[in-house]
Amino acid sequence: MEEEPADPLKDIKSSRGRELDGRRLILCVTGSVASIEVPSLARELMRHGAEVNVVMSEAAEKLVRPETLEWATGNPVIRQLTGKTEHVRLAGRWKGKADLVLIAPCTEYHLEGSSRHRRHASHDTRLDGAWRGDSTSDLSGRSRADVQESGGSFEHAEAPGKRR
Repeated sequence: MEEEPADPLKDIKSSRGRELDGRRLILCVTGSVASIEVPSLARELMRHGAEVNVVMSEAAEKLVRPETLEWATGNPVIRQLTGKTEHVRLAGRWKGKADLVLIAPCTEYHLEGSSRHRRHASHDTRLDGAWRGDSTSDLSGRSRADVQESGGSFEHAEAPGKRR
């Protein structure tokens, strides 16, 4: 007699390989139209053994439903950052933190260090900073203290190497 999986949504885990066994991934879903492929990506990562947690931007919710991503991963989806500091809990520096923060889809918009993009910092950029050990950093890796020291505001920081 076969045993029921503890969570039927996760019964695909490691069904295609064990390369990611024991790895915890944070999948940050952005508002690009390619985000419609993310549920399949999440399922494939799980098929190779990964535990996947999803953080999604408001723009992403217009293209893919949070319920779909919860089904895809078997985990609740983080849709906004609250006083519970979800980004630090998932990506901070302690045992059980994420092994990888994956931004998908990741376009030049998400990698660009210009101030016009930084104004729209989202869960994704904050989570990336927390994973690197700085829960107040932006995508360029500059912390709030670095920006304030240079006389700029956090939301309008310039890219590294272009300090005033």
